[in-house]
Amino acid sequence: MQRGQEFAAVLAHSLAQHRMLCDLLSTQAGVLEHNVSADVAARYKRAALDNVAALAALARGHLPELGGRTDQFCARAVMVSGAVWTHARPSAAMQDRGMARTQPASPPRLQAVQRPCAACRLLVRVASRG
Repeated sequence: MQRGQEFAAVLAHSLAQHRMLCDLLSTQAGVLEHNVSADVAARYKRAALDNVAALAALARGHLPELGGRTDQFCARAVMVSGAVWTHARPSAAMQDRGMARTQPASPPRLQAVQRPCAACRLLVRVASRG
């Protein structure tokens, strides 16, 4: 459990340092892949799979208990990172100050998702259960 938490913290820190990557992950399937040629999309997918394999190789060294599920775990973590990133950066209407007008406070679970690093740690915990 400790190694998993440490891995989640490192992944969350890394993602937080690469905000443009997170922006791209959050828009890749819904926007980017629909606005490029099939050749470009195929090259992108191959590169993305190579990157997931590289992450899995790192994860295998730190989380050997994942065994044969390491690739799937890393693919899920990357995929969910994009989704969580979108929700971790709410619009002005959804930010705490905007919600304060209609609700006394954001629920703690919503507050966690609105903080990118906390959200990334949450996603790794969820992905590792699967």
